[in-house]
Amino acid sequence: MIIKTRDFGELEMDESAIITFTRPIYGFDTLTKYVILTDDEIGNSIVWLQSIENENVCFILINIVEFGYGYDEELSEEIKNLLKVENKEDVIFLTMANIRDSLQDATVNLKSPVLLNTETKLACQEILDKDYDLRFPLFREVEQC
Repeated sequence: MIIKTRDFGELEMDESAIITFTRPIYGFDTLTKYVILTDDEIGNSIVWLQSIENENVCFILINIVEFGYGYDEELSEEIKNLLKVENKEDVIFLTMANIRDSLQDATVNLKSPVLLNTETKLACQEILDKDYDLRFPLFREVEQC
């Protein structure tokens, strides 16, 4: 299938790549079908979540684990049902990035990650109970000793 994107033009995608949001991204309630776009030079640490229903909607997602951070959250029964998973190990937590001037200044929303079951291609955005940052600096300066 051909999808139209604002930033990447027209792309040919296999229908098996479609991710369905069982609970839409906050503020984008009518959009539930997306694909993940990657750049071979960057790898899978930073990806684009492109709507196939609206070519102008595309989010930058960060696999925060690749940057040395992680979540110790347990999945609620509701989330397990939405994503059709048994445990947390079957889910990838992706954070939405806000990149203003440069990647070095990027922040990520740790409070509301996108949860993705890569097997079923089901996803949702979840507001976590713990006190995570909404604007966590992706590249924190390391303090000198």
